[in-house]
Amino acid sequence: MGREIVKKESLEEPGHRQFLMDTMEISDVLEEDTGTGKVLGIKLDTLKNKKIQISKSAFQGMNNLQFLHVTSGRSRNVRIPEGLNSLPDKLRLISWDRCPLRFWPSKFSGKFLVELIMPHSKFEKLWEGIKPLHCLKLMDLSYSKSLKKIPDLSKETSLEELNLSYCKSLLELTSSIGNATKLTIFYLRGCLLLKELPSSIGRLINIVKLDPRDTAIEKMPSSFSTWSWLYRLDITRCTNIIDFPDVPGSIVELVLSCTGIEEVPPLIGNLFRLRKLFMYGCKKLKTISPNISKLENLELLALCNRGEIEHDYERLHLFNYHNLFQAVINWRGDLKRSWELRSDFKVHYIFPICLPEKALSSPVSLRLAGDSVETIPDCIISLSGLIKLNVIACKKLVALPQLPGSLLSIDAGDCESSKRIDSSFQNPNICLKFSNCFNLNREARKLIHTSACKYAFLPGEKVPTNFTHRASSGSLTINLTPTPLPSYFRFKSCILLSEGQAVNNSLMDVSFSVRSKQNGLIVGRGSTQLHIPYLSRYEEHLYIFEDSFSLNQDFPEAEETTFSELTFAFKLHDKTWKVKGCGVRLLEGPQCIIDGNEDDVVDDDDDDDGGGGDRDESADDVEDSIRQVFCFNYRTKRGK
Repeated sequence: MGREIVKKESLEEPGHRQFLMDTMEISDVLEEDTGTGKVLGIKLDTLKNKKIQISKSAFQGMNNLQFLHVTSGRSRNVRIPEGLNSLPDKLRLISWDRCPLRFWPSKFSGKFLVELIMPHSKFEKLWEGIKPLHCLKLMDLSYSKSLKKIPDLSKETSLEELNLSYCKSLLELTSSIGNATKLTIFYLRGCLLLKELPSSIGRLINIVKLDPRDTAIEKMPSSFSTWSWLYRLDITRCTNIIDFPDVPGSIVELVLSCTGIEEVPPLIGNLFRLRKLFMYGCKKLKTISPNISKLENLELLALCNRGEIEHDYERLHLFNYHNLFQAVINWRGDLKRSWELRSDFKVHYIFPICLPEKALSSPVSLRLAGDSVETIPDCIISLSGLIKLNVIACKKLVALPQLPGSLLSIDAGDCESSKRIDSSFQNPNICLKFSNCFNLNREARKLIHTSACKYAFLPGEKVPTNFTHRASSGSLTINLTPTPLPSYFRFKSCILLSEGQAVNNSLMDVSFSVRSKQNGLIVGRGSTQLHIPYLSRYEEHLYIFEDSFSLNQDFPEAEETTFSELTFAFKLHDKTWKVKGCGVRLLEGPQCIIDGNEDDVVDDDDDDDGGGGDRDESADDVEDSIRQVFCFNYRTKRGK
């Protein structure tokens, strides 16, 4: 509707309308010089295969033109064989992609110009001398590959964004750039011949983002350390830079990848706002100052000698780069705060240096990942608040070192090379997950079997002999000296899981009952749920857990009951797995049960391994790991 209204202003003479948007009509106006002072805006789309030739005096009659927008895409359908004599002085916006002009029109004051957007232009230079472009806020000349110099910017005091990316012929920047004191964003990426930044750049104290990637710059001016608003600096592939830049304390993101920097110096400790430091492919990097551990706001740290990373640094997938390892610390209770280290340095060197000081005493979780992780640094013992350790799929990890007693969870699933555990487990509430760790040695297996824990999960072919009551099925009966029903007792159970039918059902119900030989009332206690970790392949595993209950507390009428038999029946309501064997050990506690005999023991094998030891077996991987749940129902038959 708007176009129709504009068209009615002059049906026969497009040059007498306020706005021109029809490609054919604009072509006629610019070729025949029929534009008038009524024209305020032109939007020309040359993406269609229409060749347009512009007269050198095409804009002379349009003295009120304020908006000129030319879209070319990849085509170069616009020709200006004689150049342009002039542009209207009232222009506020010039947006012209792939402008064919080599030189700027001699007659154009630009005093009202706000945005100059001319990427992929043919310009070799713009205007000569000083123009009072007091209103200019945005200048984009990116990909103007023939541009050798930019104009004097002495009067461009309102300029906020300057984009000179991939001006590959640009040799230098004018010192007058220091007058553009409102400049906040400055792109210089791909200016391959640019060797230095003028010292006057230090006056640009409002710069927020500076991007001189892929330039020949040899050093950053010392004066720019006073920029109090600089948020992000990216000097990726500035291979001539060998010194760590003296950046201001305002810096939040620092990208120094593929540079010649040899050291992260002690001054790194002054960058208290720094959140992200990327140094991928810094082949000469040898020394890291321990002051890096003082950076309380640091979230992502990448320190690598190898690799030239072209991808988005934040979305970089660790396992695309096999030399890297990853360490992630999460602060418990603060889901939004974390610390991540990516590096191809030796873990024992780099991790202790970079480990945040505040992690030493705070409740944290730690995840280590990567094919290069063969050992865990001994400094982990100093993490007095470590709650959870995750080393899933560290396929070269051989051993676990001494670990802090604060741990509540260890997940070492799929650590194919793990053999030793050089630590003890001091917290009875710890969860031990060693699924698919088939190479654990005898000592490691025994430690897991016998340690007090909330639950443990590991490969095994037999119920370990430290479970004094064992059976090769899903139930067992313990004969006891007749005794009153205790108010409370604890027990430790082991279930041997074997593959059943290939059905993807993640919930398994396991019930067991406690009953006496006397006939009497059946008392039900309810249920408790426990979880089995994911399994990536179906092979026999042991699930070990401790539990306790108090029947007398829940059912006072059972207080005088005597019983001489305890029966535990484990039943899985899941076709993916089946119970191949089970074991129970009664533990000491208030009014402890006296274990009368062990006649129910059906497995006389003295091997305490509980598994196959070091062996070479293979199994098909399953599509996804399955999270499985045990549900326990407690029942008793009592007599009076």
